[in-house]
Amino acid sequence: MKKILRSLFVITCSIYASLTLAQSYVGLKLGHAEIMSDLESSSSLGWYLGHAVSENFAVELNYDSFGDADIEGVDVELSADALSVYGVFKVDIKTGVTPYAKMGLARLRVKQEANCCGIDDESNYETQFAYGVGLMGGSKKLNVRLEYSAINADEEKLANFSLGIQIGI
Repeated sequence: MKKILRSLFVITCSIYASLTLAQSYVGLKLGHAEIMSDLESSSSLGWYLGHAVSENFAVELNYDSFGDADIEGVDVELSADALSVYGVFKVDIKTGVTPYAKMGLARLRVKQEANCCGIDDESNYETQFAYGVGLMGGSKKLNVRLEYSAINADEEKLANFSLGIQIGI
Protein backbone atom coordinates (compact mmCIF):
# COMPACT_ATOMS: atom_id res chain seq x y z
CA MET A 1 0.00 0.00 0.00
CA LYS A 2 2.86 2.37 0.84
CA LYS A 3 4.44 1.70 -2.57
CA ILE A 4 1.20 2.59 -4.34
CA LEU A 5 0.79 5.80 -2.35
CA ARG A 6 4.45 6.71 -2.91
CA SER A 7 4.07 6.07 -6.66
CA LEU A 8 0.92 8.21 -6.82
CA PHE A 9 2.69 10.99 -4.93
CA VAL A 10 5.67 10.91 -7.34
CA ILE A 11 3.37 10.92 -10.40
CA THR A 12 1.29 13.80 -8.99
CA CYS A 13 4.42 15.85 -8.20
CA SER A 14 5.84 15.17 -11.67
CA ILE A 15 2.64 16.30 -13.39
CA TYR A 16 2.41 19.41 -11.19
CA ALA A 17 6.04 20.33 -11.87
CA SER A 18 5.68 19.92 -15.63
CA LEU A 19 2.55 22.08 -15.67
CA THR A 20 3.99 24.87 -13.53
CA LEU A 21 7.34 24.99 -15.35
CA ALA A 22 5.73 25.26 -18.78
CA GLN A 23 4.34 28.57 -20.05
CA SER A 24 0.55 28.89 -20.04
CA TYR A 25 -1.29 31.93 -21.35
CA VAL A 26 -4.71 33.49 -21.88
CA GLY A 27 -5.79 36.03 -24.43
CA LEU A 28 -8.59 38.20 -25.70
CA LYS A 29 -9.08 39.18 -29.33
CA LEU A 30 -11.27 41.53 -31.36
CA GLY A 31 -11.68 41.21 -35.07
CA HIS A 32 -13.49 41.44 -38.35
CA ALA A 33 -15.32 38.30 -39.57
CA GLU A 34 -16.92 37.19 -42.80
CA ILE A 35 -19.54 34.55 -42.07
CA MET A 36 -20.30 33.83 -45.74
CA SER A 37 -18.77 35.35 -48.85
CA ASP A 38 -22.01 36.97 -50.07
CA LEU A 39 -23.01 38.49 -46.71
CA GLU A 40 -21.86 41.66 -45.00
CA SER A 41 -18.95 41.41 -42.58
CA SER A 42 -19.33 41.68 -38.83
CA SER A 43 -17.26 42.27 -35.71
CA SER A 44 -15.88 39.28 -33.86
CA LEU A 45 -14.87 38.68 -30.26
CA GLY A 46 -12.93 35.77 -28.85
CA TRP A 47 -10.74 34.38 -26.11
CA TYR A 48 -8.11 31.68 -26.00
CA LEU A 49 -6.26 29.60 -23.44
CA GLY A 50 -2.93 28.05 -24.37
CA HIS A 51 -0.19 25.87 -22.97
CA ALA A 52 3.34 25.89 -24.45
CA VAL A 53 4.46 22.29 -24.67
CA SER A 54 7.88 23.33 -25.99
CA GLU A 55 9.57 26.50 -27.22
CA ASN A 56 8.08 26.07 -30.71
CA PHE A 57 4.77 24.25 -30.07
CA ALA A 58 1.66 25.06 -28.04
CA VAL A 59 -1.86 23.70 -27.67
CA GLU A 60 -4.73 26.24 -27.65
CA LEU A 61 -8.41 26.21 -26.86
CA ASN A 62 -10.23 29.08 -28.66
CA TYR A 63 -13.74 30.45 -28.50
CA ASP A 64 -14.83 32.90 -31.20
CA SER A 65 -18.14 34.69 -31.65
CA PHE A 66 -18.29 35.86 -35.24
CA GLY A 67 -21.18 38.27 -34.80
CA ASP A 68 -24.33 38.63 -36.87
CA ALA A 69 -24.90 39.06 -40.58
CA ASP A 70 -28.13 40.02 -42.29
CA ILE A 71 -29.29 38.43 -45.53
CA GLU A 72 -30.31 41.26 -47.86
CA GLY A 73 -33.90 41.32 -49.04
CA VAL A 74 -35.06 38.86 -46.36
CA ASP A 75 -35.60 39.46 -42.65
CA VAL A 76 -33.17 36.68 -41.66
CA GLU A 77 -30.12 37.03 -39.45
CA LEU A 78 -27.21 34.58 -39.28
CA SER A 79 -24.78 34.32 -36.38
CA ALA A 80 -21.88 31.95 -35.86
CA ASP A 81 -19.57 30.91 -33.06
CA ALA A 82 -16.92 28.22 -32.70
CA LEU A 83 -15.03 26.32 -30.02
CA SER A 84 -11.69 25.18 -31.46
CA VAL A 85 -8.63 23.17 -30.47
CA TYR A 86 -5.38 24.06 -32.26
CA GLY A 87 -1.80 22.95 -32.43
CA VAL A 88 0.26 26.17 -32.72
CA PHE A 89 3.67 26.04 -34.40
CA LYS A 90 5.94 29.04 -33.69
CA VAL A 91 9.20 30.09 -35.31
CA ASP A 92 11.53 32.23 -33.20
CA ILE A 93 13.42 34.50 -35.59
CA LYS A 94 15.06 36.66 -32.87
CA THR A 95 13.64 39.96 -34.14
CA GLY A 96 11.02 40.50 -31.46
CA VAL A 97 8.27 39.34 -33.83
CA THR A 98 7.33 35.66 -33.88
CA PRO A 99 5.38 34.21 -36.83
CA TYR A 100 3.13 31.24 -36.14
CA ALA A 101 0.74 28.88 -37.87
CA LYS A 102 -2.05 26.89 -36.28
CA MET A 103 -4.15 23.93 -37.35
CA GLY A 104 -6.93 22.08 -35.61
CA LEU A 105 -10.61 21.29 -35.37
CA ALA A 106 -13.52 23.63 -34.68
CA ARG A 107 -17.02 22.87 -33.45
CA LEU A 108 -18.96 25.46 -35.44
CA ARG A 109 -22.49 26.60 -34.67
CA VAL A 110 -24.40 28.62 -37.25
CA LYS A 111 -27.68 30.03 -35.98
CA GLN A 112 -30.44 31.32 -38.25
CA GLU A 113 -33.14 33.61 -36.86
CA ALA A 114 -36.04 34.64 -39.06
CA ASN A 115 -38.58 37.35 -38.32
CA CYS A 116 -40.93 36.65 -41.21
CA CYS A 117 -41.96 34.37 -44.02
CA GLY A 118 -42.71 31.32 -41.85
CA ILE A 119 -39.01 30.39 -41.69
CA ASP A 120 -38.14 28.49 -38.50
CA ASP A 121 -35.23 29.49 -36.28
CA GLU A 122 -32.55 26.83 -36.30
CA SER A 123 -29.00 26.09 -35.22
CA ASN A 124 -26.63 23.82 -37.14
CA TYR A 125 -23.57 22.26 -35.53
CA GLU A 126 -20.65 20.80 -37.43
CA THR A 127 -17.02 19.90 -36.77
CA GLN A 128 -14.66 21.33 -39.36
CA PHE A 129 -10.97 21.80 -40.15
CA ALA A 130 -9.63 25.13 -38.86
CA TYR A 131 -6.35 26.90 -39.54
CA GLY A 132 -4.64 30.25 -39.17
CA VAL A 133 -1.44 32.28 -39.39
CA GLY A 134 -0.25 35.25 -37.43
CA LEU A 135 2.45 37.37 -35.88
CA MET A 136 3.05 38.03 -32.20
CA GLY A 137 5.43 40.33 -30.43
CA GLY A 138 6.21 41.40 -26.91
CA SER A 139 7.61 39.63 -23.87
CA LYS A 140 7.00 36.25 -22.23
CA LYS A 141 4.33 37.78 -20.00
CA LEU A 142 2.60 40.13 -22.48
CA ASN A 143 2.20 39.76 -26.25
CA VAL A 144 0.19 41.43 -29.00
CA ARG A 145 -1.14 39.07 -31.70
CA LEU A 146 -2.27 39.85 -35.23
CA GLU A 147 -4.00 36.84 -36.76
CA TYR A 148 -5.92 35.48 -39.72
CA SER A 149 -7.94 32.34 -39.04
CA ALA A 150 -10.45 30.38 -41.08
CA ILE A 151 -12.88 27.50 -40.71
CA ASN A 152 -13.93 25.51 -43.77
CA ALA A 153 -17.69 25.08 -43.43
CA ASP A 154 -19.28 22.98 -46.18
CA GLU A 155 -18.75 24.98 -49.38
CA GLU A 156 -18.04 28.26 -47.61
CA LYS A 157 -15.11 29.55 -45.59
CA LEU A 158 -15.62 31.52 -42.39
CA ALA A 159 -12.71 33.99 -42.19
CA ASN A 160 -11.61 36.14 -39.26
CA PHE A 161 -8.94 38.85 -38.97
CA SER A 162 -8.19 39.71 -35.34
CA LEU A 163 -5.95 41.71 -33.04
CA GLY A 164 -5.40 40.29 -29.56
CA ILE A 165 -3.56 40.61 -26.28
CA GLN A 166 -1.94 37.55 -24.73
CA ILE A 167 -0.95 37.37 -21.05
CA GLY A 168 1.35 34.67 -19.68
CA ILE A 169 0.18 32.99 -16.48
